[in-house]
Amino acid sequence: LSHKIPDTTICAYTDGSHEPSKNITTCAVYIPRLNVTKSWTLSKHSSIFSAELQAIHQTLRIIYDLTDNPPEILVYCDSSSTIKTIVSNQQSTNEAISLIREKIRSLRSSGTRTTLAWIPS
Repeated sequence: LSHKIPDTTICAYTDGSHEPSKNITTCAVYIPRLNVTKSWTLSKHSSIFSAELQAIHQTLRIIYDLTDNPPEILVYCDSSSTIKTIVSNQQSTNEAISLIREKIRSLRSSGTRTTLAWIPS
């Protein structure tokens, strides 16, 4: 599938992780075209769902902060429940979901189409 993606599309890979024995939750973003590799540690007792959301939010923030707006970003995520929640029409009390939806709207209004794609892990 990657051969069918236009050269102008920026692909990003996100992931969240939780280590129960140490109670550490982290997330990471990899954007090869921009040479971006970042990771964050979340507050204690954060869920893997929160980590997946945070990874997507950080990715969108990085793209939004670029000087030149790309025509499209493709965000790969291995959490189908995270993607389903973000694209759902249901209102959410989760602040991260609201922030992600707002960032997607902001990117769209600046000319960047955002696609979230599930890749099984």
